[in-house]
Amino acid sequence: MMNQMQNWLAKAAVELGLRIVIGYVLKLPDGREIPAQALLPDLGGNLGTLVFDSAGGLDAGTRRALASQGFSISAFSEPLPNEEFNVENYAEMFAEWGWASNDITKPIWMNEK
Repeated sequence: MMNQMQNWLAKAAVELGLRIVIGYVLKLPDGREIPAQALLPDLGGNLGTLVFDSAGGLDAGTRRALASQGFSISAFSEPLPNEEFNVENYAEMFAEWGWASNDITKPIWMNEK
């Protein structure tokens, strides 16, 4: 079952035409598993952006390991109960992360941000 952050990330990805993997778990070379809320493979680093609900859960060594593998990291709070979904907010955030995919064409809306 998805939490509210995952629901909204998935909804934004669908509305904006982006690929997303909800509940992505990355296995590091040392065997550690790093669970993320989601992976957006077309945004940010060469391998995409991993989304976490708190940056505090990632120590500096883990952040370096993720970056060295080609991932960008984004962390933010889960939506508040009274907050309303706004796809434009997600479009702005995704545009700030930047386009990284060589597999698919950059969406037109990213050029407008």
